[in-house]
Amino acid sequence: MKHARITRRAFALGAGSLAACHAGVARALLRSDAESPSGLPAHVEALITRMTLEEKAGQLTLMPSAWSEDTAAFNPQSPPQHFEAQYRDVCAGRLGGVFNGSGLEAARRLQEAAVEKSRLGIPLLFAADVI
Repeated sequence: MKHARITRRAFALGAGSLAACHAGVARALLRSDAESPSGLPAHVEALITRMTLEEKAGQLTLMPSAWSEDTAAFNPQSPPQHFEAQYRDVCAGRLGGVFNGSGLEAARRLQEAAVEKSRLGIPLLFAADVI
């Protein structure tokens, strides 16, 4: 029984055909998320245009978690902030992230508020200082 062999020419022709097929798909994907003059994807530019100044400032705001009163001991000079006030800030788009979160339940409640109850539905960023 003879073994089927592929020639270099057949391999090159097949590879070229495959590349040509994928080039059309890639071009269509790139065209669907066209860039604006600022260089940002169009959907990002549209979102930024819809944002109020307060919401833009809120996206830059990262606060420590207010779920537990224990975190206030590290910074006694600052006024105490309660979880419900932080929850309202998330719903209003005045808070873009939480630093040193206090567990899954608090994170889930805040993330659901950000995505489902805020006007723009932008998810929160959760951060931690880990050494």
